[in-house]
Amino acid sequence: MVLAQLRKHQYKGKTSELAEWTGLPSSVVRRASLYLASKQQVDARLEPGKGKGEYVFTITQLDLFEDTPQRVSLLQRIKRWFT
Repeated sequence: MVLAQLRKHQYKGKTSELAEWTGLPSSVVRRASLYLASKQQVDARLEPGKGKGEYVFTITQLDLFEDTPQRVSLLQRIKRWFT
């Protein structure tokens, strides 16, 4: 959900913006986005803001094939052709 919203909003968004776009609590968005940052799918940068600051998340790899599932078996591909 987080990656989809980042793609939709020009590959960059603050925690509060992502929470608004996804309808999820900001704590959930922050945890999910920091997990994606640990997997090097997004870049997390802490900027001054409310309290201790707010994270800004940016997609690091702009890949044309990122929106499609990477692990699709041959059987699943064949099923898609007929559904």
